Amino acid sequence: MDISEAYIQTARRYIPHAQIVFDRFHVRKLVSDAVDETRREEWRRLKKISSEAAAEIKGLRYPLLKNPWNLSAEQSDRLSDLQKDNARLYRAYLLKERFASILDRRQPNVAKKKLKNWISWACRSRLLAFVKTARTIRKHLDDIVAYVRFRFTNSTAEGLNNTVRLLTRRAYGFHSAEAVIGMVMLCCTGIQLSPVLKTL
Repeated sequence: MDISEAYIQTARRYIPHAQIVFDRFHVRKLVSDAVDETRREEWRRLKKISSEAAAEIKGLRYPLLKNPWNLSAEQSDRLSDLQKDNARLYRAYLLKERFASILDRRQPNVAKKKLKNWISWACRSRLLAFVKTARTIRKHLDDIVAYVRFRFTNSTAEGLNNTVRLLTRRAYGFHSAEAVIGMVMLCCTGIQLSPVLKTL
């Protein structure tokens, strides 16, 4: 599930012995948001010094957030230049990439140890957004490591929800809930219809 206090409290209240597994996408989003917040802080800082330097930072949003294998040659070059041009922002990028590699691990104990090391690094980074994110990750560490153990995500459920929303919009003129449910069942359950055409 998502890292949401409402979800956590409900789960703890009604199924106290259940193992919570935080969704990988939502955990990574915490770290990506920290990168973007650091980029905005750097933009505000540089804006006071030079508009040109600030403009360079503003254009780095997508290269910083993309996976390395999805970067264009130009974006890779810009990130390489960042290492000497803006150490704080480059540190944020490295923290993001390191975190993603930890979640790819298969051994829960190794992942937990590496996450603890990552938390220490983030807390020493002098990047406020990462200090805050590290505290959140420390608070929910066992339930994040549970993803490494079980590899559960809620991507299937979220994908189905998005499809149902789209189908609901397509079914705007339907006059009953049964018709919408029928449309969802037709499109989402793999039913194969083979109508037979009869000629008169």
